[in-house]
Amino acid sequence: MTNKEVMQMALIALGNVYATRNEVFHLDTMKALETALAQPESELVCLMVIKGEISYKSTAEDQSFGMWCPVNYDCNHSLPDGTKFYTSPPKREFVELTNVESYKLLEECTDPFELLSFTQDKLKEKNT
Repeated sequence: MTNKEVMQMALIALGNVYATRNEVFHLDTMKALETALAQPESELVCLMVIKGEISYKSTAEDQSFGMWCPVNYDCNHSLPDGTKFYTSPPKREFVELTNVESYKLLEECTDPFELLSFTQDKLKEKNT
């Protein structure tokens, strides 16, 4: 089980506690978990220094598949072995309101237009 899966389970459990007991002291913990879950995971390493050479992981369907192969160009560098070059993080996907956030908005708003406005503001906050 990954760390993200464990955090998601904890967030759901705390959401259930909040929904049934309305215990507000869990809201900070839930916000921290939501923030951590929203962070993109690191992409795979695209290049790495191996035996002094900048190398890439082969995806060719031959005997080199999965092996680190040297990039075929000369360049002087002083990078230590094991230096990794990562691809850029993935673009964030749309983040919806959690059940806890939805319940909280429903509790705070009495007017449907106020609810719509607050919901839009919350979604903008989560997705920027």
